[in-house]
Amino acid sequence: MTHQNIIEYLKTTSEKINQIVNQQIDLKIDEAKTINSLPYQMVNHFKLLSSKGKNIRGILVNLGYQVGQGSEDQKILKAASAIEIFQTGILVHDDIMDKSPSRRGLLTTHELFKNTFDEQYGNNMAINLGDFSFYFSIETLLDSGFDTKLVLQATKLYSQFSQRLVHGQVLDISTETLNNVNQDYILSAILSEFL
Repeated sequence: MTHQNIIEYLKTTSEKINQIVNQQIDLKIDEAKTINSLPYQMVNHFKLLSSKGKNIRGILVNLGYQVGQGSEDQKILKAASAIEIFQTGILVHDDIMDKSPSRRGLLTTHELFKNTFDEQYGNNMAINLGDFSFYFSIETLLDSGFDTKLVLQATKLYSQFSQRLVHGQVLDISTETLNNVNQDYILSAILSEFL
């Protein structure tokens, strides 16, 4: 495979994932519109954030499936989209903890909604959006079309990974206040479950 083929694969797969993510989010935007303008604004902002991602995790999910199965299909693209929805939600939460003003060239969710009222309101809206994305990503995975047994196995792995992610995030935010935590400690704690 040439360098150009790799670039084309990454671009094409990212576009396919974005298309499915956007379709899924559009359904959620339609639902949010029926509730109130605030949920609509929140989910619409999520769509903007999602559309700016590189989709690396989703591309890797797709590539791994193709290596094992030999072909790509809509089921794996939808599962890959679930991973990207999850990733965007993680970043929304991470931005609050890091007090980041921007993400992917846009105002972070907490900054956007802080401008509506105050800092606490912005943080609350971002927490809600991050939480929304976690449940939304599970729903997307459950609707992927894979056999129920496989989806349940994937959901269990997803849950275990999410818990490890939280542990790693706790260590990450603790490095600024605890003197006895360093990067080697964090890396070993995160990887211990997988080695």
